[in-house]
Amino acid sequence: MSFPKYEAYKDSGVEWLGEVPGHWHVEALKYYSHVFPSNVDKKSYEGQFSVLLCNYTDVYYNEKIVEGMNFMSATATNEQIEKFELQAGDVIFTKDSESADDIAIASYVPESLPGVICGYHLSMIRPGPTADGEFIKRFFDSHSAKAYFAVSANGLTRMGLSQYSTDNVPTPIPPLEEQKQIAQFLDYETARINTLITEQQRLIELLKEKRQAVISHAVTKGLDPTVPMKDSGVEWLGEVPKHWSVRKAHFLFEEQRRPVREIDGIVTVFRDGQVCLRSRRRETGFTMADLEQGYQGIRRGDLVIHSMDAFAGAIGVSEDDGRSTPEYVVVQPYDREMNCEYFAHALRLMAERNYIFVLCQA
Repeated sequence: MSFPKYEAYKDSGVEWLGEVPGHWHVEALKYYSHVFPSNVDKKSYEGQFSVLLCNYTDVYYNEKIVEGMNFMSATATNEQIEKFELQAGDVIFTKDSESADDIAIASYVPESLPGVICGYHLSMIRPGPTADGEFIKRFFDSHSAKAYFAVSANGLTRMGLSQYSTDNVPTPIPPLEEQKQIAQFLDYETARINTLITEQQRLIELLKEKRQAVISHAVTKGLDPTVPMKDSGVEWLGEVPKHWSVRKAHFLFEEQRRPVREIDGIVTVFRDGQVCLRSRRRETGFTMADLEQGYQGIRRGDLVIHSMDAFAGAIGVSEDDGRSTPEYVVVQPYDREMNCEYFAHALRLMAERNYIFVLCQA
């Protein structure tokens, strides 16, 4: 998307912000808005007033805080209610997180919500007369603001923002009417984009279903719709082409126990059916085993089954040479003319239909 240029630009004086339109100002947030953290705990106490609490997840997962959301019940003092009750135009943001790049997530309050209080782990922004709350929320959504807050966050097991860093975040300030116009434009455009994303996600799900249906039909019924069929004798399989045979796997495959070579990298069977060197997908999230504890060699073209995760589809044909843990079953067909890719699809179909899961429970 391209935007029309303003007549003049100027240096914002902030390195990470760069140039801004010439008639805009750049000031610390505290000079045009009141920023303050909440201290309202989610616990309820005797002698306090019953309230509804807008908590961390309400803000994290919603761009706007509106009436009818599933707020939790809590209590607050009269002073807390006066200070933290949500008013039209407020912005609420998360002031701590498990990682620095996932902090200062903001949500906008379009209408006052009597009895709804901002909860702990959140901070509030109450814009002054020259600021628009929805514009501020959109600024918090920007890459520039996210980079600033990520650098400003500190902590060890949990990252947090200090009052100083939130008070002093440099913010571009257009004239108030222009702030509102920008916010309205972004509301419209983001809603349109979100609709497109939803439509695409639905299309992706339909394509996944179609893909699975095509695989299922091909590996159990073949490609010729006119071929005579027969009962397979297997309930979940149903009919198969008359000229096909149904045999037990141990008559078809020979388990391999290859030695490990020094050059062999670690091969992983992923749940989507890909079998490849771990380094080609990701390195984190794995438990490393002692290389002396039964590692085995894998060669490209082997049919590999993860014995602990096969029920979830961790079955496929290896794309690489390498080594694997002893939990992997590595096989080759006795008849080398047989196609391992076909059997990988057939076994993954068994996993999808929970047949392997049933066997695991036996």
